[in-house]
Amino acid sequence: LGACRPCKDGSDQVFINLNRRELHSNAQMLTTLAHELGHAIFDVPAILAGKKPHNAFYRTKHAGRSKSPAEWRANEFMGSFLVPKRLLQQYFIEISNLYDMPVNREMGGILDTDRLDRDMLSLIIDELAFKFGVSQTVIEIRLQQYGLVCRSPKAIKVEQWQAKRRGAKA
Repeated sequence: LGACRPCKDGSDQVFINLNRRELHSNAQMLTTLAHELGHAIFDVPAILAGKKPHNAFYRTKHAGRSKSPAEWRANEFMGSFLVPKRLLQQYFIEISNLYDMPVNREMGGILDTDRLDRDMLSLIIDELAFKFGVSQTVIEIRLQQYGLVCRSPKAIKVEQWQAKRRGAKA
Protein backbone atom coordinates (compact mmCIF):
# COMPACT_ATOMS: atom_id res chain seq x y z
CA LEU A 1 0.00 0.00 0.00
CA GLY A 2 2.94 2.31 0.53
CA ALA A 3 6.70 2.56 0.35
CA CYS A 4 9.42 4.58 2.04
CA ARG A 5 12.90 4.84 0.56
CA PRO A 6 15.85 7.18 0.66
CA CYS A 7 16.08 9.28 -2.49
CA LYS A 8 18.51 7.85 -5.04
CA ASP A 9 20.30 11.18 -5.56
CA GLY A 10 22.53 10.63 -2.51
CA SER A 11 20.76 13.27 -0.42
CA ASP A 12 19.38 12.66 3.05
CA GLN A 13 15.83 13.05 1.76
CA VAL A 14 13.15 10.39 1.98
CA PHE A 15 10.61 9.40 -0.65
CA ILE A 16 7.22 8.17 0.60
CA ASN A 17 4.88 6.72 -1.98
CA LEU A 18 1.23 5.70 -1.53
CA ASN A 19 -0.44 3.26 -3.90
CA ARG A 20 -3.64 5.24 -4.42
CA ARG A 21 -5.19 2.51 -6.59
CA GLU A 22 -5.15 0.14 -3.60
CA LEU A 23 -6.12 2.68 -0.93
CA HIS A 24 -9.90 2.91 -0.92
CA SER A 25 -10.56 5.41 1.88
CA ASN A 26 -9.09 8.46 3.54
CA ALA A 27 -8.54 6.35 6.66
CA GLN A 28 -6.41 3.87 4.68
CA MET A 29 -4.40 6.69 3.13
CA LEU A 30 -3.83 8.34 6.51
CA THR A 31 -2.77 5.14 8.26
CA THR A 32 -0.51 4.09 5.39
CA LEU A 33 1.14 7.52 5.30
CA ALA A 34 1.72 7.46 9.08
CA HIS A 35 3.09 3.90 8.84
CA GLU A 36 5.55 4.93 6.12
CA LEU A 37 6.51 7.99 8.18
CA GLY A 38 7.42 5.55 10.95
CA HIS A 39 9.80 3.82 8.53
CA ALA A 40 11.25 7.21 7.56
CA ILE A 41 11.93 8.04 11.20
CA PHE A 42 13.18 4.67 12.44
CA ASP A 43 14.54 2.71 9.47
CA VAL A 44 15.87 5.17 6.88
CA PRO A 45 18.60 6.60 9.15
CA ALA A 46 20.10 3.08 9.41
CA ILE A 47 19.93 2.72 5.62
CA LEU A 48 21.65 6.10 5.13
CA ALA A 49 24.32 5.12 7.67
CA GLY A 50 24.96 1.90 5.73
CA LYS A 51 23.73 -0.36 8.54
CA LYS A 52 20.82 -1.69 6.48
CA PRO A 53 20.73 -2.45 2.75
CA HIS A 54 19.23 0.19 0.44
CA ASN A 55 16.75 -2.36 -0.82
CA ALA A 56 15.41 -3.33 2.64
CA PHE A 57 11.77 -4.19 2.07
CA TYR A 58 9.16 -5.34 4.55
CA ARG A 59 5.57 -6.34 4.08
CA THR A 60 2.64 -6.65 6.48
CA LYS A 61 -0.32 -8.68 5.30
CA HIS A 62 -2.53 -8.04 8.34
CA ALA A 63 -2.62 -5.06 10.70
CA GLY A 64 -0.43 -5.59 13.74
CA ARG A 65 0.63 -9.16 12.82
CA SER A 66 4.03 -8.71 11.21
CA LYS A 67 6.97 -10.83 12.28
CA SER A 68 9.33 -8.08 11.14
CA PRO A 69 10.46 -5.77 13.97
CA ALA A 70 10.58 -2.87 11.48
CA GLU A 71 6.96 -3.43 10.42
CA TRP A 72 5.80 -3.86 14.01
CA ARG A 73 7.56 -0.62 14.99
CA ALA A 74 6.07 1.27 12.02
CA ASN A 75 2.59 -0.03 12.92
CA GLU A 76 3.05 0.98 16.56
CA PHE A 77 4.27 4.42 15.52
CA MET A 78 1.27 4.85 13.22
CA GLY A 79 -1.20 3.84 15.93
CA SER A 80 0.37 6.02 18.63
CA PHE A 81 0.79 8.98 16.28
CA LEU A 82 -2.77 8.95 14.92
CA VAL A 83 -4.53 7.79 18.09
CA PRO A 84 -2.57 9.10 21.10
CA LYS A 85 -3.36 7.30 24.35
CA ARG A 86 -4.41 10.40 26.32
CA LEU A 87 -6.83 11.59 23.61
CA LEU A 88 -8.28 8.11 23.10
CA GLN A 89 -8.82 7.78 26.87
CA GLN A 90 -10.53 11.18 26.98
CA TYR A 91 -12.91 10.45 24.07
CA PHE A 92 -13.44 6.91 25.31
CA ILE A 93 -14.58 8.17 28.73
CA GLU A 94 -16.83 10.81 27.13
CA ILE A 95 -18.53 8.23 24.90
CA SER A 96 -18.79 5.71 27.75
CA ASN A 97 -20.49 8.31 29.94
CA LEU A 98 -22.75 9.49 27.12
CA TYR A 99 -24.08 5.98 26.47
CA ASP A 100 -23.90 4.85 30.13
CA MET A 101 -21.47 2.05 29.32
CA PRO A 102 -20.45 -0.51 31.94
CA VAL A 103 -17.07 0.69 33.21
CA ASN A 104 -15.22 -1.57 35.64
CA ARG A 105 -13.78 0.75 38.30
CA GLU A 106 -12.02 -2.16 40.04
CA MET A 107 -10.00 -2.79 36.86
CA GLY A 108 -8.82 0.81 36.61
CA GLY A 109 -11.79 2.31 34.80
CA ILE A 110 -11.69 0.14 31.69
CA LEU A 111 -14.75 -0.78 29.71
CA ASP A 112 -16.23 -4.03 30.98
CA THR A 113 -16.59 -5.70 27.59
CA ASP A 114 -18.06 -8.82 29.21
CA ARG A 115 -21.21 -6.81 30.07
CA LEU A 116 -21.47 -5.05 26.71
CA ASP A 117 -23.31 -6.31 23.67
CA ARG A 118 -21.74 -6.41 20.21
CA ASP A 119 -23.88 -3.57 18.81
CA MET A 120 -22.93 -1.17 21.60
CA LEU A 121 -19.26 -2.10 21.27
CA SER A 122 -19.48 -1.48 17.51
CA LEU A 123 -21.08 1.92 18.16
CA ILE A 124 -18.21 2.97 20.44
CA ILE A 125 -15.59 1.78 17.96
CA ASP A 126 -17.36 3.47 15.02
CA GLU A 127 -17.59 6.79 16.88
CA LEU A 128 -13.93 6.68 17.89
CA ALA A 129 -12.83 5.71 14.37
CA PHE A 130 -14.80 8.64 12.95
CA LYS A 131 -13.38 11.05 15.55
CA PHE A 132 -9.78 10.04 14.77
CA GLY A 133 -10.25 9.50 11.03
CA VAL A 134 -8.95 5.95 11.13
CA SER A 135 -10.42 2.48 10.59
CA GLN A 136 -12.29 0.49 13.20
CA THR A 137 -9.40 -2.01 13.21
CA VAL A 138 -6.94 0.70 14.30
CA ILE A 139 -9.27 1.68 17.15
CA GLU A 140 -9.78 -1.95 18.22
CA ILE A 141 -6.02 -2.49 18.36
CA ARG A 142 -5.38 0.77 20.23
CA LEU A 143 -8.15 0.10 22.80
CA GLN A 144 -6.63 -3.26 23.53
CA GLN A 145 -3.00 -2.11 23.56
CA TYR A 146 -3.75 0.87 25.80
CA GLY A 147 -5.63 -1.41 28.22
CA LEU A 148 -8.99 0.35 27.85
CA VAL A 149 -10.93 -2.88 27.31
CA CYS A 150 -10.66 -6.09 29.30
CA ARG A 151 -10.79 -8.31 26.19
CA SER A 152 -10.19 -7.94 22.48
CA PRO A 153 -13.14 -6.13 20.80
CA LYS A 154 -12.77 -8.30 17.70
CA ALA A 155 -12.87 -11.51 19.75
CA ILE A 156 -15.97 -10.30 21.61
CA LYS A 157 -17.79 -9.47 18.39
CA VAL A 158 -16.94 -12.89 16.93
CA GLU A 159 -18.02 -14.72 20.11
CA GLN A 160 -21.35 -12.85 20.25
CA TRP A 161 -21.97 -13.41 16.53
CA GLN A 162 -21.26 -17.14 16.93
CA ALA A 163 -23.56 -17.37 19.97
CA LYS A 164 -26.36 -15.65 18.02
CA ARG A 165 -25.82 -18.01 15.12
CA ARG A 166 -25.92 -21.08 17.40
CA GLY A 167 -29.13 -19.76 18.97
CA ALA A 168 -30.71 -19.29 15.55
CA LYS A 169 -29.87 -22.88 14.53
CA ALA A 170 -31.35 -24.41 17.71
